[in-house]
Amino acid sequence: VSEWTFGNLGQRPKLAEALCRKGFSFSIQGEDRKAIDYFRRATEEDPQDPAAWSGLGSCYAGLDHPEEAVTAYRLAVEAAPQDPAAHFHLANYFGRIGRTEEAIAAYAQAIAINPQFEAAHFNLGLLLVREDRLEEGRRQFEAVTRLNPEAAPAFFNAGIASARMGRFEESLAALREVV
Repeated sequence: VSEWTFGNLGQRPKLAEALCRKGFSFSIQGEDRKAIDYFRRATEEDPQDPAAWSGLGSCYAGLDHPEEAVTAYRLAVEAAPQDPAAHFHLANYFGRIGRTEEAIAAYAQAIAINPQFEAAHFNLGLLLVREDRLEEGRRQFEAVTRLNPEAAPAFFNAGIASARMGRFEESLAALREVV
Protein backbone atom coordinates (compact mmCIF):
# COMPACT_ATOMS: atom_id res chain seq x y z
CA VAL A 1 0.00 0.00 0.00
CA SER A 2 2.80 2.41 0.86
CA GLU A 3 4.49 1.82 -2.52
CA TRP A 4 1.20 2.41 -4.36
CA THR A 5 0.53 5.56 -2.31
CA PHE A 6 4.01 6.93 -2.96
CA GLY A 7 3.75 6.06 -6.65
CA ASN A 8 0.44 7.84 -6.97
CA LEU A 9 1.31 10.98 -5.04
CA GLY A 10 1.01 13.90 -7.37
CA GLN A 11 -1.00 12.03 -9.96
CA ARG A 12 -3.65 14.75 -9.99
CA PRO A 13 -1.12 17.46 -10.91
CA LYS A 14 0.36 15.15 -13.54
CA LEU A 15 -3.09 14.56 -14.99
CA ALA A 16 -3.80 18.32 -14.90
CA GLU A 17 -0.54 18.93 -16.75
CA ALA A 18 -1.48 16.42 -19.45
CA LEU A 19 -4.94 17.96 -19.76
CA CYS A 20 -3.40 21.43 -20.09
CA ARG A 21 -1.07 20.22 -22.85
CA LYS A 22 -4.05 18.85 -24.73
CA GLY A 23 -6.02 22.05 -24.11
CA PHE A 24 -3.14 24.21 -25.34
CA SER A 25 -2.83 22.11 -28.49
CA PHE A 26 -6.50 22.75 -29.31
CA SER A 27 -6.27 26.41 -28.32
CA ILE A 28 -3.25 27.02 -30.55
CA GLN A 29 -5.27 25.60 -33.45
CA GLY A 30 -8.06 28.06 -32.68
CA GLU A 31 -10.36 25.37 -31.31
CA ASP A 32 -11.17 27.11 -28.03
CA ARG A 33 -14.46 25.27 -27.53
CA LYS A 34 -12.66 21.93 -27.48
CA ALA A 35 -9.82 23.34 -25.38
CA ILE A 36 -12.20 24.62 -22.69
CA ASP A 37 -13.21 21.08 -21.79
CA TYR A 38 -9.59 20.09 -21.15
CA PHE A 39 -8.81 23.21 -19.13
CA ARG A 40 -11.97 22.79 -17.04
CA ARG A 41 -10.99 19.22 -16.27
CA ALA A 42 -7.45 20.36 -15.45
CA THR A 43 -8.78 22.93 -12.96
CA GLU A 44 -10.91 20.23 -11.35
CA GLU A 45 -7.91 17.90 -11.06
CA ASP A 46 -5.60 20.61 -9.72
CA PRO A 47 -7.38 23.81 -8.65
CA GLN A 48 -4.00 25.32 -7.70
CA ASP A 49 -2.59 25.13 -11.23
CA PRO A 50 -2.34 28.70 -12.58
CA ALA A 51 -1.60 27.43 -16.11
CA ALA A 52 -4.93 25.60 -16.20
CA TRP A 53 -6.82 28.69 -15.08
CA SER A 54 -4.91 30.95 -17.49
CA GLY A 55 -5.55 28.53 -20.33
CA LEU A 56 -9.23 28.53 -19.48
CA GLY A 57 -9.21 32.33 -19.39
CA SER A 58 -7.51 32.47 -22.76
CA CYS A 59 -10.17 30.23 -24.28
CA TYR A 60 -13.00 32.31 -22.84
CA ALA A 61 -11.25 35.41 -24.17
CA GLY A 62 -11.01 33.80 -27.59
CA LEU A 63 -14.72 33.04 -27.51
CA ASP A 64 -15.49 36.62 -26.44
CA HIS A 65 -16.81 35.72 -22.99
CA PRO A 66 -15.17 38.52 -20.99
CA GLU A 67 -16.64 37.87 -17.55
CA GLU A 68 -15.74 34.18 -17.66
CA ALA A 69 -12.25 35.09 -18.90
CA VAL A 70 -11.70 37.59 -16.09
CA THR A 71 -12.93 35.07 -13.53
CA ALA A 72 -10.55 32.39 -14.82
CA TYR A 73 -7.59 34.77 -14.93
CA ARG A 74 -8.38 35.94 -11.39
CA LEU A 75 -8.51 32.32 -10.24
CA ALA A 76 -5.05 31.84 -11.76
CA VAL A 77 -3.82 34.74 -9.62
CA GLU A 78 -5.54 33.28 -6.54
CA ALA A 79 -3.97 29.89 -7.21
CA ALA A 80 -0.49 31.40 -7.48
CA PRO A 81 -0.40 34.92 -6.07
CA GLN A 82 3.40 35.06 -6.34
CA ASP A 83 3.43 34.01 -10.00
CA PRO A 84 4.10 37.16 -12.04
CA ALA A 85 2.86 35.45 -15.22
CA ALA A 86 -0.62 35.00 -13.73
CA HIS A 87 -0.82 38.73 -13.01
CA PHE A 88 0.60 39.47 -16.47
CA HIS A 89 -2.09 37.44 -18.26
CA LEU A 90 -4.80 39.14 -16.22
CA ALA A 91 -3.29 42.55 -17.01
CA ASN A 92 -3.08 41.80 -20.72
CA TYR A 93 -6.73 40.83 -20.80
CA PHE A 94 -7.84 43.83 -18.79
CA GLY A 95 -5.96 46.03 -21.26
CA ARG A 96 -7.59 44.24 -24.16
CA ILE A 97 -11.11 44.85 -22.87
CA GLY A 98 -10.48 48.45 -21.87
CA ARG A 99 -10.30 48.02 -18.11
CA THR A 100 -7.25 50.24 -18.00
CA GLU A 101 -6.83 50.94 -14.30
CA GLU A 102 -7.19 47.25 -13.47
CA ALA A 103 -4.63 46.43 -16.17
CA ILE A 104 -2.19 48.97 -14.76
CA ALA A 105 -2.60 47.53 -11.25
CA ALA A 106 -2.07 43.96 -12.47
CA TYR A 107 1.07 44.89 -14.45
CA ALA A 108 2.38 46.73 -11.40
CA GLN A 109 1.79 43.62 -9.30
CA ALA A 110 3.65 41.43 -11.82
CA ILE A 111 6.57 43.87 -11.73
CA ALA A 112 6.52 44.03 -7.91
CA ILE A 113 6.89 40.25 -7.84
CA ASN A 114 9.55 40.20 -10.54
CA PRO A 115 11.19 43.57 -11.25
CA GLN A 116 13.07 41.90 -14.13
CA PHE A 117 9.83 41.10 -16.01
CA GLU A 118 10.65 42.89 -19.24
CA ALA A 119 7.36 42.22 -21.03
CA ALA A 120 5.34 43.54 -18.07
CA HIS A 121 7.35 46.78 -18.07
CA PHE A 122 6.92 47.12 -21.84
CA ASN A 123 3.17 46.44 -21.90
CA LEU A 124 2.64 48.74 -18.94
CA GLY A 125 4.57 51.43 -20.79
CA LEU A 126 2.38 51.05 -23.86
CA LEU A 127 -0.75 51.30 -21.77
CA LEU A 128 0.45 54.35 -19.84
CA VAL A 129 1.44 56.19 -23.03
CA ARG A 130 -1.91 55.34 -24.58
CA GLU A 131 -3.53 56.90 -21.50
CA ASP A 132 -1.37 60.01 -22.01
CA ARG A 133 0.63 59.26 -18.87
CA LEU A 134 3.76 59.90 -20.86
CA GLU A 135 6.38 60.27 -18.14
CA GLU A 136 5.27 57.09 -16.39
CA GLY A 137 5.25 55.23 -19.71
CA ARG A 138 8.69 56.52 -20.64
CA ARG A 139 10.03 55.29 -17.29
CA GLN A 140 8.68 51.80 -18.02
CA PHE A 141 10.41 51.74 -21.41
CA GLU A 142 13.62 52.88 -19.77
CA ALA A 143 13.28 50.02 -17.29
CA VAL A 144 13.13 47.67 -20.28
CA THR A 145 16.25 49.20 -21.83
CA ARG A 146 18.14 48.80 -18.53
CA LEU A 147 17.15 45.14 -18.46
CA ASN A 148 17.84 44.63 -22.15
CA PRO A 149 20.06 47.20 -23.89
CA GLU A 150 19.14 45.57 -27.23
CA ALA A 151 15.40 46.25 -26.84
CA ALA A 152 14.91 48.53 -29.85
CA PRO A 153 11.10 48.70 -29.45
CA ALA A 154 11.53 50.06 -25.93
CA PHE A 155 13.98 52.72 -27.10
CA PHE A 156 11.60 53.62 -29.92
CA ASN A 157 8.61 53.97 -27.60
CA ALA A 158 10.66 55.94 -25.05
CA GLY A 159 11.61 58.27 -27.90
CA ILE A 160 8.00 58.69 -28.96
CA ALA A 161 6.89 59.43 -25.38
CA SER A 162 9.71 61.96 -24.98
CA ALA A 163 8.78 63.68 -28.25
CA ARG A 164 5.13 63.89 -27.19
CA MET A 165 6.31 65.60 -24.00
CA GLY A 166 8.36 68.08 -26.07
CA ARG A 167 11.67 66.63 -24.87
CA PHE A 168 13.20 66.36 -28.31
CA GLU A 169 16.84 65.84 -27.29
CA GLU A 170 15.82 62.85 -25.18
CA SER A 171 13.68 61.64 -28.05
CA LEU A 172 16.53 61.86 -30.54
CA ALA A 173 18.91 60.08 -28.16
CA ALA A 174 16.45 57.21 -27.71
CA LEU A 175 15.73 56.98 -31.43
CA ARG A 176 19.46 56.89 -32.19
CA GLU A 177 19.66 53.80 -30.00
CA VAL A 178 17.07 52.17 -32.24
CA VAL A 179 19.24 52.76 -35.27
